[in-house]
Formats: sequence, structure tokens, C-alpha cells
Amino acid sequence: MATSTKPGDRVKRGWVWNQFFVVEEYTGTEPLYVGKIHTDSDEGEGNIKYTISGEGAGTIFIIDELTGDIHATARLDREEKAFYTLRAQARDRLSNDPLEPESEFVIKVQDINDRSPSS
Repeated sequence: MATSTKPGDRVKRGWVWNQFFVVEEYTGTEPLYVGKIHTDSDEGEGNIKYTISGEGAGTIFIIDELTGDIHATARLDREEKAFYTLRAQARDRLSNDPLEPESEFVIKVQDINDRSPSS
């Protein structure tokens, strides 16, 4: 059965992302790309401002507020901390009104010495 929408009906939109991983002990000179947060209401016109908060936000993890790209700026050690819990927010750049409910996500630190369970 097909459903139709009438003018004024709000189409449910939402956050779009996969799990995030970062390799431990990265020693490069540039911040390491971790992933991208994105709302499907973002039409690429620069009207949305992405922010993150939580463990390591603004220090270990930085975000490009226009694109939603997240980068790690520090060398991470899985033995010290296996994952970081952060929250994502998408706001209208002009009004600062939230466009999506704040959403929690996890960045897992990938051990460079991990072996498959069969090894």
C-alpha cells in the first residue's frame, strides 16, 4: 500500500553515518580522518552547522562544522582507552535551531596488533 504525503506533512529525516574507527598510534603529521556525520536534511548548501561534544571533542577529535568531517588530532592507544563516546548536533547556521535531535555515537580505537580470532 503506497502512502502519499500532503503539503505541510513533515518527512522524517535523520542522521546518516556508519561506525567510526581510528587506528591506534597513528604517527602522521596531519589529523587522521575518522569519518563524517551527516543529516539527510543537508542539501549541500552550507546552511547546516555540525558540532560534536563529549569525550575528546575539540581536543582529540575535531569536526569541520560545514562538512561534518571528523578528524583525530592525537595519537591514541587502545590499551589506555578502547572507545570514545561523543554526541553529534546539526543546527541551522543562521537561526542556530536544532535540525536533528542530538545523537550519541562511538569512535572505536582499532588495535594495530589485533589478530583475527582464528590466529
